[in-house]
Amino acid sequence: MAGQDWKRLGSFVARKRFEMGYETPIAFAEAISERLGDISDRTLTRLENGTRVGRTTLLKVETFFGWDPGMIDRILAGGTPPEYNRAASAPTAASDEPDLQDEVERKLWAISELSEEDRLTYIQLHRARHAAHSERRRKG
Repeated sequence: MAGQDWKRLGSFVARKRFEMGYETPIAFAEAISERLGDISDRTLTRLENGTRVGRTTLLKVETFFGWDPGMIDRILAGGTPPEYNRAASAPTAASDEPDLQDEVERKLWAISELSEEDRLTYIQLHRARHAAHSERRRKG
């Protein structure tokens, strides 16, 4: 359908997956399958890459994330999940950049070819991966 931004949806799905601690689509697929029925990691990878997938897959992802019914349709139409409301993570008017915590984040922010929203998404992904890595090291 016209007006559906599958790449945008894929970006939010990947971001949320990382934040939930699922480093790979395989781990993510296993978790969804345990709770909501079979789903393949290949299908989830296609979704994260911006490829259109079936309605059943979308409903399982939406439910697993705890998003309100219809959130995926709103994202496809240009909306944003409430947890990624730009007001919560975007730079303030007094500053042109967010609170950057390390060199990787500064380099990501400097990629002027990306929109501000995309740069913030990549920074959040970096933070989620860093947190997951730190947690694994702490546990042993």
